[in-house]
Amino acid sequence: MKFFYADTMDVVDLNYDFIANYRSPERDRHMDGAYPHELLVSPPYDGMLISRAAIGGDGRTNHYTQGQRFRLTREGARKFLRFPYKGYNGPPEDYPIMGDCGSYSYINLEKPLYSVDEIVDFYDSCGFTHGVSPDHIILGMNPKWDNARLCPEYIASRAAYTVNSAKIFMNMCKKRKVQFIQVGAVQGWSPKSYAKYANELVEHGYEYLGFGGLSKKLVHDIYDVVAEVRCKIPSHIKVHIFGFNRFRDLDRFHGLDITSFDSTSPLLRAFKDGRDNYFAPDGKHYSAFRVRQLHEKKLKKRIQSGDVDMNIVAKYEKVCHENLRGYARDEVSLNVVLDYLCQYEKLISPSANSREYYRRTLLDKPWEKCPCNICKTIGIDVMIFGGINRNKRRGFHNLYVFHEKLKGVRKMNVIRVPCIKTRQNNENYIFSFVANGKDISKFASISRIKRDNMKLVGYQRPEIEEHIGDIKSYLESRDAMLPNSLVVAFNKKLTFIKESCVCSYSTLGTLEIPVGGEEKVGWIVDGQQRVAALRGLSKDSFPVSIVGFESKGDKEEREQFVFVNNTRPLPKSLVYELLPSIGTSVPPKLKKRQKAYRLLERLNLDPDSPLYNRIKTVTSRHLGTANIKDLSILKMIENSMGNGILNKYNDGVEEPLKILKNYWSAVKEYYGKAWGMPPKQSRLTHGAGIISMGYIMDSISYRLSERWSVVPVRIFLKELDLLGKEIPWIDGRWSFSNNMVLPWNEIQNTNKHIDLVTNYLIRKYKSNCKRVNQ
Repeated sequence: MKFFYADTMDVVDLNYDFIANYRSPERDRHMDGAYPHELLVSPPYDGMLISRAAIGGDGRTNHYTQGQRFRLTREGARKFLRFPYKGYNGPPEDYPIMGDCGSYSYINLEKPLYSVDEIVDFYDSCGFTHGVSPDHIILGMNPKWDNARLCPEYIASRAAYTVNSAKIFMNMCKKRKVQFIQVGAVQGWSPKSYAKYANELVEHGYEYLGFGGLSKKLVHDIYDVVAEVRCKIPSHIKVHIFGFNRFRDLDRFHGLDITSFDSTSPLLRAFKDGRDNYFAPDGKHYSAFRVRQLHEKKLKKRIQSGDVDMNIVAKYEKVCHENLRGYARDEVSLNVVLDYLCQYEKLISPSANSREYYRRTLLDKPWEKCPCNICKTIGIDVMIFGGINRNKRRGFHNLYVFHEKLKGVRKMNVIRVPCIKTRQNNENYIFSFVANGKDISKFASISRIKRDNMKLVGYQRPEIEEHIGDIKSYLESRDAMLPNSLVVAFNKKLTFIKESCVCSYSTLGTLEIPVGGEEKVGWIVDGQQRVAALRGLSKDSFPVSIVGFESKGDKEEREQFVFVNNTRPLPKSLVYELLPSIGTSVPPKLKKRQKAYRLLERLNLDPDSPLYNRIKTVTSRHLGTANIKDLSILKMIENSMGNGILNKYNDGVEEPLKILKNYWSAVKEYYGKAWGMPPKQSRLTHGAGIISMGYIMDSISYRLSERWSVVPVRIFLKELDLLGKEIPWIDGRWSFSNNMVLPWNEIQNTNKHIDLVTNYLIRKYKSNCKRVNQ
């Protein structure tokens, strides 16, 4: 995880006089100034980044003079930046310098400022080690835009521009045979879209990808994007994050295989953050002392307008500086320093109150505990907020502290989890532990099944997005629970630190799982759809149970995969019968079925129902009377709920239930003999008959809807009389047409036969209705 510092000509005066607040009079800002890597003992970053937009020359705000721009392209970035030190002639990759467009500078423009050709020229002339393809930033984050119909046109066009520019960029670089490594920029609006465009660039030949538009995103959004991308692209592909500034969350991102990132934030926070201007090595942040200087633009305007007296300002500025240095030498008391600082603060900003923040900084004296060259050289002046030379030195110090923290994070090469190690058979052990479901991708991958030179590789099927979406929707609910364990095969020997014995075969301890390598140590044997759902949760944490084992190779992993996934699936009837008792936590696609099964359940269990104990469910199949299949009744109800009479009743249960009871009571009475027989002996109680007669229920109900909201039994009986009793439910032939005549018992529960029977019954019913009306 290399840190690139995004430089904007951030140099300070080496000979600045902190007592007199005086700059060297004839110095050249760049040639005589010092970069952070020159002021500190060693560079406080691993690489540097220069944006084309920061160079200027296009009529916009820039940080370089015209002469400096030409010298940069003439001498090259290495010599210009004097990085890692003046005259360095070692391997360029040891201290990389990256170039990008600086796309935030034209974020509000319809089109980017620079052409692909211009950018390639710029990178080549500057001699960068890495060059980023042109992009156009997408700030929004909205997974709903994954549906192309919902994605705003300007969002889609920016994504398309970015991916197409990357392809043109690589083609042009290959044609010119440039020396820099091409980094393909990726923009997106969701984890899925970032992964999609990343794969598109991988297929085009990119081996280094840079992900933009994330600097202002929430931490969990950035995490979700990186985790999703890492799971969808090959492990050897390098990943760079632009504008990454989540320093307190560095350890959280470790293990996601982020190759590099860039930022200026540690420097900027030294003078742009309202409170946390100074980073301490122990992880604490402190407020710098704001001592306004006479030459500050805003203060000069107030003096010129007569709002503030110049002499009073000059006095306070001088006394505050003297008191702070006196306090550092133990010559001035804490309260005297605080009183003058706060009086000056009230003079400039009457509503401000920083006394307690300043007290904390003064009491802790963090500058005395910092080993960096800046704090050791200028002491308490690093804590004084005012002027470029103090503010930027404090920023350089922040870079040092941040880089040291990053070095510590890099050494965090394991995740430690409480674990029970159990011996199952001979020397075969399983490791039972709990980990955050969103962190699983740090140590476990999916082994996709494919053919490589005719050889079978991997064993996992592709992800099923609909299934993943259902799991995710459930896990997002308030009372979600995931008690079934995931199964992970580890391809390396695990370190287990024993703490105590639970019993003769189980030991309690701590499991150390390696993270941070290019190749993951684990393969998901069971639970890949759950892991994908967990990865996309909006929650920061969802602990899950995991069972791991040390794999002896692909063969053993495949054996376990087949064994785990070869179990017989639950009967659909059982799943559906459970739906009414689940409550609201059901997958969206089962919501309608849940409502339909509630009606089915009442039809089967209510004593006044014509279908009382007639429906064959998992729990009633032992009854001799239960011979009508539940799936047939369910299909009939769902058809009516979707496009029939029951569609009118989306909220309640009682009215649709009354319609069903009335209608099937009439059917039971009118076709008594056929109704009393099991499906093998009667096509009325057969699936084809139940579903077809359901459509007749809809036809009758709609025909009489102006007169009856719920048609009574007696009226249904009159309508069935129009259909007539001469239906070949138990004998005879079905005469669908001159060329289509089937014996009564050849009708099967297929869509084709259901259509034939339904059309036959509806034609008969409508024909007799017309005859009666005449």
